[in-house]
Amino acid sequence: MAVASASAAGLAPALAGARAVPLFARRGPLQETGARRWRVRGPVPPPRKERRLPGAFFRIGPRPAHATIARMKRILIALLCGASAWAGATGTASSVRDREIATCLPGEAVTWGDGLDRPAPGHRVRLVYRHAGAPPWFDEALVLGALQRAASAWSACGIPAEAVREAAARTSGGDDPAAVTLVQWSEAATRGNFALANLGDHTLSLSAAMFRLLAERNPHHPASQTLQMAISHEMGHFFGLMAHSRRCVDAMSYYTNGRGETCSTRDGGSHRAVVEYRSELPTACDIARCRAVNGTKGR
Repeated sequence: MAVASASAAGLAPALAGARAVPLFARRGPLQETGARRWRVRGPVPPPRKERRLPGAFFRIGPRPAHATIARMKRILIALLCGASAWAGATGTASSVRDREIATCLPGEAVTWGDGLDRPAPGHRVRLVYRHAGAPPWFDEALVLGALQRAASAWSACGIPAEAVREAAARTSGGDDPAAVTLVQWSEAATRGNFALANLGDHTLSLSAAMFRLLAERNPHHPASQTLQMAISHEMGHFFGLMAHSRRCVDAMSYYTNGRGETCSTRDGGSHRAVVEYRSELPTACDIARCRAVNGTKGR
């Protein structure tokens, strides 16, 4: 029985401890420093005269207004330069990531060697979605939309795919049960992962508990992004991709192999350069692997 999972560390760096808030969103010196007002009883004393110690590079006494303004300008310039550098680094990583998603260069479709790819059974993927047990903030249309986007993207490999509601599947009938994959919310079936594909039982299971944990630990993280990513990853196993990719950007990737090795990027940078490096939908290399194992040319 083939089982493949999308683990907490593997598919949600925001939950696993990665930075999920841009640096410039944190409180900076300008926000922490406010003007303080003092109420003085009686006559206001004259300002103290400035004294400078012999040979010293600092002054004792109140800082002149022009010096304070100049200091604030230097702080502001430093903050703006830091923000520009951070934005530049993020922009570079994003542009490299975009090219990796769109293209697959010779020799890039490399896996961790943790599985053996095999043709999709029946050369067709049909998913039936059961909404019972989903977190309340995921309505049926949202989850079904994520399934349909993933199915449409994967079908570029040349294997027909579709995702429908359970009610629609009941009324249509005529499907071979062995050719239908049930998408469900089940804690027992996910075994502590965000999602898990069980090819033997023909199930793709999602964990409401893990998405609740994500919402508690990082409420600002876009949970729908993690949902799409988990669905695309697990669906790839039903297209025959059993091994996990070593390219960080691939939907079928794992960031680490559990032995201290990390995934690769085209420019040699870190996948931590952006909050989530992995693509939400299959990449060019994911599709190339799918075509290779299924002997298809795609659409």
